[in-house]
Amino acid sequence: MSDEAIQARYSLIEFIQCNLRLLAGLYVTWRYPDFLKGRGVADPQELFGCRKFCDVPHLIEQVTLKK
Repeated sequence: MSDEAIQARYSLIEFIQCNLRLLAGLYVTWRYPDFLKGRGVADPQELFGCRKFCDVPHLIEQVTLKK
């Protein structure tokens, strides 16, 4: 495989992982809000501000940009 193919595959994996974290986060905030409060997350927006979700707001920003 060439370097370009490896980079393209890596970018695709990052995109999929970010989308999965976004969907999982939205589902947990909708379906189990008490679980988050028990874990110290009072506001669902705090969930997307944590280190594991740092790339999710960037993804949302990129997807919603008007071109």
